[in-house]
Parts: sequence; structure tokens; C-alpha cells
Amino acid sequence: MRRKKTTVPDSGSLELKERPPRAGEVRKHLWGEAMFFSPRPMPTWAAGEGRMAVGEVMEVNDTYMDIGQSNHGKAFQVQSCIGILMGVFWVFALINVALSLKLVSIHIYEQSFSYYFWDGVEELYPVLGPILLILAGIYLYAILYTTFRKSRQRPLRLNRQRREVCFFPKGSDEPVICPWEEVVAWTALSTGSTGTNLMQSITFGMALPYDNGENYWLLHQDVMLVTQAQEAWETMRRYMDEGPECWPRPMPPETRATFDAERRKRHEMYRRGEKSWFRSRRGDIGYSRLSMVWFYFYNLFCFWKFPYWVAEWDQKYSMKPMPASIDEWSAPLPEEQWTKPSPELLKEKAVLEQFYREARGTIHDFYRARQAADVEAV
Repeated sequence: MRRKKTTVPDSGSLELKERPPRAGEVRKHLWGEAMFFSPRPMPTWAAGEGRMAVGEVMEVNDTYMDIGQSNHGKAFQVQSCIGILMGVFWVFALINVALSLKLVSIHIYEQSFSYYFWDGVEELYPVLGPILLILAGIYLYAILYTTFRKSRQRPLRLNRQRREVCFFPKGSDEPVICPWEEVVAWTALSTGSTGTNLMQSITFGMALPYDNGENYWLLHQDVMLVTQAQEAWETMRRYMDEGPECWPRPMPPETRATFDAERRKRHEMYRRGEKSWFRSRRGDIGYSRLSMVWFYFYNLFCFWKFPYWVAEWDQKYSMKPMPASIDEWSAPLPEEQWTKPSPELLKEKAVLEQFYREARGTIHDFYRARQAADVEAV
């Protein structure tokens, strides 16, 4: 099996310095094509109404928003590891019980069940012990590695009052601050090869300029759909350029209180719903008896609240404090000192929003219409 070739576009393949892009532009790169949302950040057709709950949004207030890797999914990761280990243990245990019962039933050695059972334990332990130790070591490494890797990267901080973005290069404690309207964002469709197959991937990318725009720090996030990339962009753009009613809502981190809240919710819905062992009709409210039994069995099987305790530890360990300079940069400013959007941004945004209201197409259609108008003007 050959190693998959890299298909993530960089600033060179997108020619960001040679040909500054415009929102809505579609540009070819070495492995596919990319559609830009900025610089001069523009709303996309994926923008919706109201506030979104976004798991990667860690904090939102009137001054700044932090976007990073929360601990969502950590409890499930631990539950999965424990579940597999316990599953292997109980499979061996049930096999031993079945063999012991079989030997008792056929009266080979005229011994008791406990004799055959413990004899089986002695026979299986040299096999089961190393398997469980190897699996436990692999899972422990995965749990710790993901936490340690996350702890090396601070969140992206957007300051809406200064209209600036603070980014820490991977593994660095030195912040890079750039103007919001100069951030380049895109979604890219790329095609790569594994040697025998072609693979397609979609990424949401951002390029943050530094050294007076001579160089870029790049961020990439794999997504399943183009609309997910647009929603990731809208999460940031709406915070920076829209009112509080459009800001995303941060999802609280997973804690033991999360487990308690989920248990109370299930009990309440079970109490209010129709009591049945199975719930097969779509739209039914509540939980069936079987789902409640499964909830308790699964969580007891996975050591109850222990996975959520690990999630709490992950959150505390990986959240590195910001440097004092960034705390000062993040302090609220008097409203008269707020940085205002550029006139060019406000003008182009107003034209684009009118374009959307008239249902004339997407942001790419808007770019093509502007290009055609520029050609006619010449």
C-alpha cells in the first residue's frame, strides 16, 4: 500500500501573493480547485438566520471569540476504548463458561463446574493477559497523544472591536496578529492518489498574512461537505461583521455534569413519553424501555462517569493560558475606539446581499457577474 499523496493546497499553489484572490473567485490549483470567501470577507449563500451552536467555538463575548479544539468526543473515545477491552474480556469469559458447562455435561473427568472454570482461566490467562495489555497500551497512548497534541496549539482568537485575528503557529508561544479583512479563506476540492485509487477530499483553509503580507500562516480543516466549510467561515464572519443575534453559541465542554444532564433528560422524556419496549414510529417522543436499559448497561459497562472525568482532565490540561500581551490586546475598548469596517467592504457586502435577495445565485455567480461588469466597463 502506497502512502497517500498530499492534496492540501498551499499559498504557493493558490498564488496568493502573485494574484490576490477575491471573494467568490474559483481558482485551480495543483490537485483541484478552490473557491474563496475572502479577503474582504463576504457572506456566503450558506448563511442562515439565528444563532448556531458550534462545538469548536470555545468562548464568545463582546470583545473576542476563541475557536479551537474542545474536548467534545473525548468521553466517547474513552468509552470506546473501555468497551472494546471489556468486550474482549467478556468474550473470553463466556467462552470459558460455555466450555466448562460442556465438560460438566459430558462427564469426562467427573469434576465440578468450578474446577473446569478455573482450569480454563489458567489456560486462557497466558493468551488473554497479553492481548488486554497490548490493547490497553494502544488505547492509553491514543487518549494521551490526542490530549498532548491539542495542548500544543492555542485557539484562534478573533477580536471584533479591533477587527484583528490572533494566531499562534503550531508549537509556538509567539502570537501573530493580522487584520481581519486581510485574512484569506477558501474551500478546496482536491484529488489525490493512493497508487491504485483516486481519493477526493474537501478542506476549509485560511491564510493569515504576516511580514506585511509577504508570507502566510496556513490553517486547514478537513470537512465532509462544501457547506460545512461555508458554515465554518460563517461562524467567524458573522461574529466579526454581524450583530449579537447572529453570533454562534459556544457548546460547553464535556464534564460529569454533562452526563448527569443527559441522564435527567432521558428520565424526563421517558416519563413523558408512551411506555413501550420498542419505539419504531418516526416522530415518537421519549425513550423506550429498551433504550433506557441500554443506556444504563452501556455506561456501567464503560465505568459510569469515568470517561467524563477524563474529558474534564483533557479540558484542563490542554487549555494553555494566553500570554499577558494577548490578554491586554483582548481587553474591551471604548466604543469610539473600535475599528470600523472599511468602506470598500461595506459597499461590496451591500451589493452582494442585494444579489442574494434577488435570488440570482451563489457567491461565485456574484463574482462572475462582477467580472463581466468590469470587462464591459473597460
